[in-house]
Amino acid sequence: NSLIAIGSGGLFGLGLGNTRNGDIYTGVPGSLVFYHNWFAQIIGSMGLVGLIAYTTQLIIRLKTITDTWSKETVAMTMTFGGLFLMSMVNPGEFSPFPNEFIIVVLFAIMEEGQRRAVTGYDSEMQPHYMELAAETDAQ
Repeated sequence: NSLIAIGSGGLFGLGLGNTRNGDIYTGVPGSLVFYHNWFAQIIGSMGLVGLIAYTTQLIIRLKTITDTWSKETVAMTMTFGGLFLMSMVNPGEFSPFPNEFIIVVLFAIMEEGQRRAVTGYDSEMQPHYMELAAETDAQ
């Protein structure tokens, strides 16, 4: 079925909401009709454009992981890796809640850690530090 979807979907695929694979896979209400393979799901549902976009997103995620690599991000990276590998045979990566929500939160935490490492301080606290510095200078 995924090969048929790839052939008939063309450049943009059949769409994430298509039900042509419903005879083989019927998920819970609200779930996607899944092809049981990450690559087939992306190219069948989103076509070549979706494959390029998804690959770009994956490269950005891997760059975020390597840029923030520390003891703290190891567990987050393992969690992402587990969800990613699960998506090879299960619609984990394509399930908005809770799986994709978990990935979004993980990468938000990693990006915040990266921002703090680059700047050396918490920008939300900067006004407070500026006030303290001004008070110290006034004394």
